Amino acid sequence: MTWPSDDIEKPLYPRFPRRGSHPFLAFALFALGLTCPAFAYASWTSDDVKGLLGLGAIAMGFLLVLLWAASIAEAERKRVAELPEFAQEFGFQYVEGPEYEIPHEFPFLPHLDDGIRVRAENIIYGQFEDHWFIAFDYLYETMHKDKDGKIYFRTTSFGVFVFELDFPCYPLAISSEASRGFLERLFDSDDIDFESVEFNRRFYVRSSDRKWAYDIIHPRMMEFLLEYYRDWMGTIILSGNQIRIINTNRLRCATEYKALLYFTLGIVQLIPNYVRQQQLALLEDSASDG
Repeated sequence: MTWPSDDIEKPLYPRFPRRGSHPFLAFALFALGLTCPAFAYASWTSDDVKGLLGLGAIAMGFLLVLLWAASIAEAERKRVAELPEFAQEFGFQYVEGPEYEIPHEFPFLPHLDDGIRVRAENIIYGQFEDHWFIAFDYLYETMHKDKDGKIYFRTTSFGVFVFELDFPCYPLAISSEASRGFLERLFDSDDIDFESVEFNRRFYVRSSDRKWAYDIIHPRMMEFLLEYYRDWMGTIILSGNQIRIINTNRLRCATEYKALLYFTLGIVQLIPNYVRQQQLALLEDSASDG
């Protein structure tokens, strides 16, 4: 891979697909549009009509729930079906899972110890632009009690993306509002502010080294992250020799996997050369001392 000079232009990569309105949402709004006038009519008509309208509303609600469940299942079926094709197209490997060992290779993930049935699914890994990467759905279950004391389990899932570098990094995390809680679990330090008011409003940054944070998040990096702000909702972590991205949502389709690959590559290409050389020199010094 050719590393850019410090005056490289901002990379332009394929955008994440927009999450447009869902057919189920359109149907739900249509149903709501029908029921509101019906209930208005029921307010001044007979009790028999009110009863019929009430039964109709219950039936409509039940139908909406069924359609919602079917819509979610169909979207997931389509997603899982296209991932192997995406992996084959790019020469990656695909494993449907579940795999129970993979999450424990990444100790930064939450609830590895207290979660139940911690697992990885829909795993894609391989080489991309001379970088090894792995992407997967991370799922775990937690135990809860309802108001009657009955125990139930809740499944939480989100997307994990790990992209290996050829130089070591100091710990640094960049988080959107949606995953600030995850950021606070990673670092006890205060947020780091930057010159850009808009960047400070959109992102929260913490690091073990402020100078490192300013070296990595320079004006062009801020511009790049702001451009993609609405396309991903999660946390970017630099640590060890990896960039790790934790998405609050599972990646919805193969196109999002592809966009995330290029998004991460864009971050890598915007890391200044002097930073990379500096970190490689530190790595060589530590190796010679050892």
